[in-house]
Amino acid sequence: MTEKIYTEKKLGMLMIFVIILMFLVSIALFGFGMAFGGGGFLAAVLGVLLFVAACFMPAGLKSLKPQEALVLTLFGKYKGTIKGEGFYFVNPFCVAINPAQYTQLGQSGDVAATDNKLVKALAGSAKKTDDPMEGASKKLSLKVMTLSNSKQKVNDALGNPVEVGIAVMWKINDTAKAVFNVDNYKEYLSLQCDTAVRNIVKIYPYDVAENIDTTGDGTADETTATPSVTHAFSTYGDVAVGLVVTDPATSRSLSSSRTIHFVPKTLRVAPNAPAPGFPYDSWENAAPDVKTALDASIDGCTILVSNGTYEVASTISIELKAPHIKGLTSNPNDVILHSATGGRILYLNDTHLIIDGITLLGGSGTGNGRNFYMEHLGGTITNCVIRGCTLNGSINANSYATTAYVRSPYALITHCAITNNTCAVSSGSGSSYDCTPGISLNYGARMANTLVADNADTAYRTVKNYAAGVYASNA
Repeated sequence: MTEKIYTEKKLGMLMIFVIILMFLVSIALFGFGMAFGGGGFLAAVLGVLLFVAACFMPAGLKSLKPQEALVLTLFGKYKGTIKGEGFYFVNPFCVAINPAQYTQLGQSGDVAATDNKLVKALAGSAKKTDDPMEGASKKLSLKVMTLSNSKQKVNDALGNPVEVGIAVMWKINDTAKAVFNVDNYKEYLSLQCDTAVRNIVKIYPYDVAENIDTTGDGTADETTATPSVTHAFSTYGDVAVGLVVTDPATSRSLSSSRTIHFVPKTLRVAPNAPAPGFPYDSWENAAPDVKTALDASIDGCTILVSNGTYEVASTISIELKAPHIKGLTSNPNDVILHSATGGRILYLNDTHLIIDGITLLGGSGTGNGRNFYMEHLGGTITNCVIRGCTLNGSINANSYATTAYVRSPYALITHCAITNNTCAVSSGSGSSYDCTPGISLNYGARMANTLVADNADTAYRTVKNYAAGVYASNA
């Protein structure tokens, strides 16, 4: 629907005199007809018809203040929009449409109808009312208005709840689209603003540190006013680059050279790629396993892992590097990292790394974190399944055996399932034997929206410490 501006002249004042004249003429004709009896019958009929027509004519009078508009329809068809201040006369059968006339969002700019007590009294409805919606106008405001929606609680990129409000400056540019393209333009705007806030907040963490990408462009934010240069490279791999800086005032110059390793922003992993090889940027040349892609990546890369079971021969160590390792379908049952030797699967130690949509399966033996061990710099594990770990062997005094071990205040385990892990270790010498087949959280590590179930400590030992499900400690 395209807006059409009503182009009729502002004939309001002229039509008032015409309407008054019509009333006077109709009364005169009716009086003339009644005075002359049968001979004046036609004049009396014309007087009555003219009087009825005069009664309909005021419906066509429309008064607008600056920055107001009326959208008019005639027998259901869009006739046009009146814009601009003035006193107009339109077809009396035209009807003004404003689907949001009764919607109050607690914002500026809602146009109120004139409280005409004389008209109400003549209509027999001059009683007082406390209803703020009574007399809501069908006029549309064209002013710049402010919408201030209620605060809402939204989870940020790390799952932290953040209370956010929004204030939006808005105005109507196309009255026809506002009225006919949506059911209620005020409610539509309010809902779209709330949705936009949620979509933006969940992308970024609430707390950011220096050199963190908060714009989503893949580049760390600038934290100083240091001059910089940019260059786009067309190939991946190790590239020798040089930089020369010259002071035009003194002609002095400094130069430096480096070898820079360029990789794709997203590396792919697939078990049966036709031609695996660097740079692993397509499914045809995808890396055969996560460790290969991880070794080729740099800080901030995404490693997208296709469906399959990947045998882990030795621990995958992610330290001082922040990749986002993500299962292709986001269903953790589709991507499984299985310990081929029973050793530890993952060792994690970077605040900004993310493991997402993957199953960790089959760790065994004794020691902390047989499926994963998260060190003091932490990281995030989300939408993952940690299962099938069997803690076995013998432990001595003050020794430990855990499926998942976390020892960082910067760690977050969220929307995961830790299930069907078993402790079957036997006692060695000493008096303290600590075994947790579920998860051990230490030094303020956080866990949220995570299922921990069906984990069992089945072995006989002289002393059983810790818990089969969750053990939490600040030390």
